[in-house]
Amino acid sequence: MDGSAILRYPIYMKIAQITDIHADDFLAESYGIDALARLEFLLGDIRKEKADLIVLTGDLGKASVFPGIAGLLEKGGIPWLYILGNHDEPADYLTRSDWAGGKGNGLPYYLRKTGEDVLIFLDTHNGAVDEEQKHWLETLLGGPEERFVLFSHHPIYDCGGTLMDRLYPLEGRKEITALLEASGKKIHIFCGHYHTVHGQTFGSVTQAVTPSLLVQLKKCSTVIEEEGSEYGYRIIGIDRSGVSSEVRMFS
Repeated sequence: MDGSAILRYPIYMKIAQITDIHADDFLAESYGIDALARLEFLLGDIRKEKADLIVLTGDLGKASVFPGIAGLLEKGGIPWLYILGNHDEPADYLTRSDWAGGKGNGLPYYLRKTGEDVLIFLDTHNGAVDEEQKHWLETLLGGPEERFVLFSHHPIYDCGGTLMDRLYPLEGRKEITALLEASGKKIHIFCGHYHTVHGQTFGSVTQAVTPSLLVQLKKCSTVIEEEGSEYGYRIIGIDRSGVSSEVRMFS
């Protein structure tokens, strides 16, 4: 692993995950939501939670608005990292100075190490995981570390045949889940994309879907429909005894 990619935090680490911001894009416009105002509000709550790191898990919004997102994050004074979603274009981000891409080579996936854990930042912006990235992931999981925290835009496991599972799932997900389970390691997946809250456990692998900052969608509708007016983010706690998380919702 790249020794320069080490995050030095206390024994207990708190990560705030924000996903599906959709700042000023077609979705924000259709719902008439000011995503940047919501982000500013959430960042205030995250500061109260004393998070050590903020992770954005894709569908950031219009690339032209991202400097505004970055400005709010920098103003907050908490280190932050991000990955891309299916509505993001890598060419708009991978040359930015705040991009943390793998080993400085502009890859859309990368890792960070903190204490005894590895934080994996997977790339699924095109709705799949390519062969090179699969090999990279398999190599990581074959290393000496026993616990991994994996951030992905798309859920890797099916969430029970929801509408989003049927319409916009991660392609080739069975191959990735087989790879994760075959490793025998403790793996905690935190993702978004589905605009809902969901949690599952598969042996030593857990998956938590985090709600969108913008709007939530009904899980079992036959068409895409908004569900309520709440929005939120997830707080993830990591210590030697395990990994836990909770969702914070607002309206």
